[in-house]
Amino acid sequence: MIQAAEFNFVGSRSMVTETDYRQELCPRDSADDVLDLSSGWKVRLDIRDDDSNLILRFDSVSGGVTLGSTDPNILLTATDAETDIAAGKYDYDLRIENDDNSQEIYLRGAFHVVKSITEVL
Repeated sequence: MIQAAEFNFVGSRSMVTETDYRQELCPRDSADDVLDLSSGWKVRLDIRDDDSNLILRFDSVSGGVTLGSTDPNILLTATDAETDIAAGKYDYDLRIENDDNSQEIYLRGAFHVVKSITEVL
């Protein structure tokens, strides 16, 4: 069983517009052991605005999520083109599906996207 939690992507974990994004996560089971997500698991994280419009999706099937067996067992990545989105405060949840197709929400909370200030050289 995965322990659901609230986690906010703010401050140093915020996404900066028009820059490559990389974030490492490590879900653990109720015994605090790292989950082996390398086989038979799917992960999706949706970022949505207040009207539930999809802003950005990270997905282990279609892209943006790499799964592993050790810490970190979830790697979120997005290119500078994919992060060319409006700065703002959004909501997200991260769903994990195991090989028997049961889904759980592992994380939920705020996802901040901040505007890039310095122009690319």
